[in-house]
Amino acid sequence: ARKQSLNDAVQLDQYLRRIKDIKEEYTAKEEKEGFRDMLDKMLNIIDGDSKYTLRDNLIIRLMFERGLRIGEVLGITIEDILRHPTEDDCGLLALRNRVSDRKHQHAKGSMKVTSVNEYKSREYKTAGYGYQTVSLPPELFRLLGDYINESRNYFRMTDTAWKNLKKCCKADNVYDDGRENYYVFISKNYAPISKTGWNEIIKTLFTKIGLSLDEGVRRENLNHRFRHGYAMFLVEHMKYEDWEIQEELRHGSINTVKTYYNPTSDTRLKNSVEIENKMRAALEI
Repeated sequence: ARKQSLNDAVQLDQYLRRIKDIKEEYTAKEEKEGFRDMLDKMLNIIDGDSKYTLRDNLIIRLMFERGLRIGEVLGITIEDILRHPTEDDCGLLALRNRVSDRKHQHAKGSMKVTSVNEYKSREYKTAGYGYQTVSLPPELFRLLGDYINESRNYFRMTDTAWKNLKKCCKADNVYDDGRENYYVFISKNYAPISKTGWNEIIKTLFTKIGLSLDEGVRRENLNHRFRHGYAMFLVEHMKYEDWEIQEELRHGSINTVKTYYNPTSDTRLKNSVEIENKMRAALEI
């Protein structure tokens, strides 16, 4: 019995070591190539494969380049895309919740609503509480306009597609100005893209570029990697302070920002050498 237990322990140890090796292999790959390079590969796949569209490119870039959560992206409506008040070629994105939203279209950090009457409240109309804003640089602003026009080319839409769009994609108009409002990101059936549908797309893309899928963990974590990559870019390349990152990521607490800092082994080595050099200089050794 002891011998069997020992064999089982050895096999378990070997199994755990193998799992560790696999994780380190993926981690090394991400560190060596960098998430920016991985993102470029993913976007190249999208651009070179007709099964993907401008929609897929935009969703990924909004998460990585502007730090949006997937729920915030999927909840964007046409009236949420505004022209920047001081820069005509740039835009502003208003992230807000609506009664018409589905669960996967939630804008975290914005006021939750249960009635359309709340759209008229002072709280709902207050920036930073009722809704949040994100700046859109020229290219993203232009591409969003291109996608809206391309995905709603009424001259090429069938009657069924038009009916689906009107029935399934309509969103509440929070301005009460009589205009119809629709969710921006839609499926090939002209309905809002579902969480399940998008997760399958992103899972396939991660697999194609050889990145781990966090097996056994919620698939939303794959989407959150882009927001994490954005935070790391602000730390590593922009040298942002904690409070600046908090503002960019729209976090309520600065402590939450610290969870995003996950330096690579190269960064850790560079930091340790810098610490040693400064310590030697201070101690004159």
